[in-house]
Amino acid sequence: FSGIGGGGGGDGFGNPLPVKWLSFDGHRLVKAVILDWSTASELENDRFDIYRKAGARDFFIIKSVKGKGTSNRINSYRIYDEDIAQYKNDKLCYKIEQIDFDGIHSSSRIICLKPGENNAKVAIAPNPASDILAIKIDPWKVRSYRVDVMDINGRIQLSFAVNSDRKSVV
Repeated sequence: FSGIGGGGGGDGFGNPLPVKWLSFDGHRLVKAVILDWSTASELENDRFDIYRKAGARDFFIIKSVKGKGTSNRINSYRIYDEDIAQYKNDKLCYKIEQIDFDGIHSSSRIICLKPGENNAKVAIAPNPASDILAIKIDPWKVRSYRVDVMDINGRIQLSFAVNSDRKSVV
């Protein structure tokens, strides 16, 4: 479990929470921040309000994302915070407030990204993988690269090269 708050059994009155949080993660790139989160289930989920805090400033809402209503499957979300130029030397913190149709809400944990930290050039998940593998690459840092995906025995199962200047796969 990722340590996200609000993922459990209820509000103390026998009512289930609006969402069961699975994960919340962020990657700070040179010109943007990528925020990814997922839920195991959603109950009458209206929306997610995403908040940012830079340095010593207070949190403020930067975006809202429509929820899935009621869903008993894993849902994944992604946003890009591209309005970070003025914060290039500040630590950026993010949190998500989930609001259901009746106003019941839950919050994610807070994640903080410092300049030069959490700036993965290449991130691969999950590891190990069985059917689906997500590869995130910061095109502002990595110009060309080769990706080899190996099985548990070290045999290459997939191999390709990418040149991010042309945004093409070879």
